[in-house]
Formats: sequence, C-alpha cells, structure tokens
Amino acid sequence: MSSQQKTIYKCKFKTITLKIREKTPKYKVNSPEATFEFARKIYEQLDDDQEHCTVLFLNSKNQITGFKTIFSGGQNSAQVDPKIIFRNALLFGAVSIILIHNHPSGDVEPSEDDLEMTHKLKLAGEFLNIKVLDHIIISQSDFYSIASHLWK
Repeated sequence: MSSQQKTIYKCKFKTITLKIREKTPKYKVNSPEATFEFARKIYEQLDDDQEHCTVLFLNSKNQITGFKTIFSGGQNSAQVDPKIIFRNALLFGAVSIILIHNHPSGDVEPSEDDLEMTHKLKLAGEFLNIKVLDHIIISQSDFYSIASHLWK
C-alpha cells in the first residue's frame, strides 16, 4: 500500500469515526456523583490492583464527547503527563475535562502528589482555554471530588 493510499484510508477511517460519534447519544456529567457512576463502568473493565488515570472530554454542555485511559501505573501511582492529556483534549475538541483515577487501596483521600498534579493541570488548562472541571479519585464503592472539597 502506497503512502497516498494509507493517507486516503486514514481519512476515510476518521470520517467514519466522526459519523459514529455524531450519532452516539452523549452522556451528561453534571455532578461528581454522575461522574462517579460513569467512571465505575469504565473501571469495572480495568485491573483493580493498579492505578489508572482516565480523562473525560466534555463539550460546552458537559456532555462526554470521549474518554481515554491515559495512564496505568503501580499500586500507589500512575504518572500523568499534561502534554498527553491536553493533546487528546484538543483532538476530541474538548471545552473541558474531568480527570479520574482510582486508588486500589480503597482510600479515596487525595495524596499531596494528586493535589499538586491537579493544580498543574488547572494552570495548563487555563493557558489552553480548556477548563479542568474536577479531579475525582475513586474506589470500588466511594469517591472524592477535589472540586467539591477544595475549589469552593
């Protein structure tokens, strides 16, 4: 397959993907509770013995236009790279994002690293005009919303 044929194929694939997205009903997240319920469906499919970081990409009506599990780590951490998060946000055309990650220990209290990372992401988002609405830490049965507790 020539490079021109590959380019045409990629363009057709993107068009098909976009058409599917346009016809898919969008799930609205208007509260930390709604976000947690959506996140539980994602995390049921992932290994629960390690941390995973997922980003929800939202439109101006807080409807999820896409989501991606960006990182997976060990039992105590998942390294997060803001460049990868915001590159994906731009590709999804996101107006805002919600960061979600799990704590396999079951303790949903944010660590100092969680808080520092969230602060850095908020600053990066402000620069790109992509709002970080929340960072939610989840376990199998509970969650902690940094926005609800610390951004009042």
